[in-house]
Amino acid sequence: LILCAGGYDRTFDIASQYHDGKAIIVIEQVAGEGKQAALRKCLPRATGEIIYLTDSDCLLNDDAFIRLIAPIVKGEYEAVNGTSHPLKTQQNNAFVMYQWTVDHYAHARAPEHSSGLLGRNCAVSAQALRQTGGFDEEAKSGTDYTLARQLIDNGYTIYNEKYSSVETEYPSSLRSYYYKRTRWLRNTIVLGYKKKDYGSMLPSL
Repeated sequence: LILCAGGYDRTFDIASQYHDGKAIIVIEQVAGEGKQAALRKCLPRATGEIIYLTDSDCLLNDDAFIRLIAPIVKGEYEAVNGTSHPLKTQQNNAFVMYQWTVDHYAHARAPEHSSGLLGRNCAVSAQALRQTGGFDEEAKSGTDYTLARQLIDNGYTIYNEKYSSVETEYPSSLRSYYYKRTRWLRNTIVLGYKKKDYGSMLPSL
C-alpha cells in the first residue's frame, strides 16, 4: 500500500503511524503540488502488477476490489473503472441519495466500455500504465480524465465494472455540491477541448 497524504487535517500524521517502509509506504504530499505530482512520486515505489487507485476518504470492501481487478487478472482488460455509493451514515440524507440515484442510473445504463476513470475506484495494469507514460504528463487538474485519455489514445480499452462500488462521502450541502460539480465540468470542457475530445465535452455544455 502506497499512500500519499497531506493537507491540514492531520491525514499525513495519522497515516504515518502505519508506515513500515515495506508493506505500507507513506509519502508526504506537499501543499500545492497537486494529485498528479503526488501520483508521480508514488508510482516508482509500486512493485505490484496492478495499480489500484482510490482516495483516503473511501471505505473499501473485498467484493468491490475483487470485481475490479478480476478482468485484469484474467487478461481480458488492462484498465477497469468502478463506481461508488454514499457512506452508510449519509443514507438518510435526501440530497445525498438524490445525487447517488442520478449517478447509479447513469452508471447502470453506461456502455460496456468507459471513456473515463473514477479516480476513487479504478485499476490499471502496471505494464499499461508505465508503457503509456505513467503520471508524467502535466495535469494541474483533471488527473482521472488525463489518465483515461492517455490509455485510450494508446489503444487500451477501459472496462466498466458496474458492480464494483466503494463507499465515499458525497457532498451534503448545495455549496459543496456546486463546487465539486463545477470543478468536474470545467475539467471535462477545458481538457476535452485541449485534446479535441469533443464527445466528452458535449454532455458538460
